[in-house]
Amino acid sequence: MDDCISELLDEILSYILTRLSMKDLLKTSILSRRWCTLWGLRRDIYFDIHGVLGSEDELTKNGYLIDVDSRCIDLKVSRDEFVKRVDQFLKNFPGTKIDSFLVNFSLSCEQRSSIDQWISFAIARGVERINLLFQGDLSTLNIYTNVLKRINFSIIYEEDLNAFAPCATFPQLEIMRLKIFPMSSYECEEYEEFDLMLILNILQASPLLQKLSIM
Repeated sequence: MDDCISELLDEILSYILTRLSMKDLLKTSILSRRWCTLWGLRRDIYFDIHGVLGSEDELTKNGYLIDVDSRCIDLKVSRDEFVKRVDQFLKNFPGTKIDSFLVNFSLSCEQRSSIDQWISFAIARGVERINLLFQGDLSTLNIYTNVLKRINFSIIYEEDLNAFAPCATFPQLEIMRLKIFPMSSYECEEYEEFDLMLILNILQASPLLQKLSIM
């Protein structure tokens, strides 16, 4: 039977690939010899719980949901598997250029080694936008890039977040959005001091920064 899809232009195939989850995208590499490298055309890399670990039925079946009704995820069980699958995807990804790299999953400092590798992977491929969700102390993360122009961090605060910026250097960064959870434990005076120190650290690390949002 003729492989009509493989005969389509790369531009069309690239668009088709953007509609697939990372889990399904990896499966395309076994379709044919051409598809072994074709999935590397994907320029926007996005990982979330459903794209990596599957549908709600699959999450329930594999024991990743603590409460099905509230869709509460067992992070202790699911984090290791999530990281394992992302590692596998990036290890096999044949692409040489990506535009954005997004991870929408609560990661902690226990995964800092993998997070370092993911960021290095994205930077090596000229990424311009990174969006990551973290939980815990990230002061040991080492980030340096002279190509990144936009970065979004969502951080579930536990330790001294002011220590985050000095270990990150973004000489070309233009836009940073930093979302911090929760803030209810801070008094107004402490919050102001926290903000000022954090802003100072970020500005020192990003001399070309044009827009900074802290939420």
